Amino acid sequence: MLAFSVSLDVRNMLFLEIITFVLAVSASAFSIFLHFWNKRKIADLENDLTKLREKGVPVQMDTLLEEVRKK
Repeated sequence: MLAFSVSLDVRNMLFLEIITFVLAVSASAFSIFLHFWNKRKIADLENDLTKLREKGVPVQMDTLLEEVRKK
């Protein structure tokens, strides 16, 4: 059986590199998730506006967004 003697400093550096890599991948994945989540929410909002317009409610997305920003 082979036994490798690796100093504690090398192990700590490797551990920190692995943690940094995992955090970078997690941040990227979360960013992609938020991007598609926001696209989905905008599509839901456009769908709701279309339904309101079909029922005869005069509403514009720009007006709605301005009102939401005021609150």
